[in-house]
Amino acid sequence: MWLSYSYEERLHAWKKIRNDIEKSLNPIRDAFSVFAKLPLLTLQVDPWDQTTWPDPWMLIDTNQYCSFTQILLVAYTVQLTNLYNNQPFEIIIYQNHSCNSIIEYALKIDKKIYYKPETNDTRITILNSIPLPTIH
Repeated sequence: MWLSYSYEERLHAWKKIRNDIEKSLNPIRDAFSVFAKLPLLTLQVDPWDQTTWPDPWMLIDTNQYCSFTQILLVAYTVQLTNLYNNQPFEIIIYQNHSCNSIIEYALKIDKKIYYKPETNDTRITILNSIPLPTIH
């Protein structure tokens, strides 16, 4: 559904998602759930180089997502709610030993790390933590 929308329709849908998350009992889980449905391509940007990261409007404009830009979209979505105002956000790059040691991404808000719901966080190695720029 999201993929067939025009840019303006995606912006409107994204605003509705943020409004829904504002009222949620578990906003992070809900943000992960909403964007888990996006079809993913191979990596579109370099997770290790923040200068290659698109801002949220570029992400929504290009409308092509990989596992890294998916977590960026989750982070941007949550960051633009009033629930997490003025809290530091970071993207965590980790190795998941439960899944053939693949590289995956998590969201850190303040001091708490949020992994994808299916992640066994006792079987990971954090490789890097990169601050997310504040957006408005």
